[in-house]
Amino acid sequence: MTIQFISHRFPDYHNPTIEDASKTQVRIDDDPAYLDIMDTAGQAEFTVMRDQYMRGGEGFIICYPITDRRSFQADAQFKELIYHVRHTFDIPVVLVGNKTDLEKYRQVPHEEGMALARDYNCPFSETSAALRLYIDDVFYGIVREI
Repeated sequence: MTIQFISHRFPDYHNPTIEDASKTQVRIDDDPAYLDIMDTAGQAEFTVMRDQYMRGGEGFIICYPITDRRSFQADAQFKELIYHVRHTFDIPVVLVGNKTDLEKYRQVPHEEGMALARDYNCPFSETSAALRLYIDDVFYGIVREI
């Protein structure tokens, strides 16, 4: 999603690292916004670094592929992790189900994503990074939440 948002392309292959940092400037609601995006790719093996990102983040996009129930279940615990680090639930969050272009492989119904977003008290979107569907909306949405 981040690569699609920043560079308007979807690579055939992408090997996420511990962190992918990107910066961009956009206009949101006629105001300039400078985004410093840290994409951690949800790698649980880097929990010490994840805690560091959570301490400094102003908002979070929590993303899962609609084709992966396990990822969705892990994301269901993510706001608790943010609370553990920040000691508050008052942190801007947007929940995203990605890979809607793979609908025939869907494992997480839209309604479950909506229900988790209600639990998180945050906006919810379903996107396709491959087709660039609703990608800008997600990033603009988190800026609006912040």
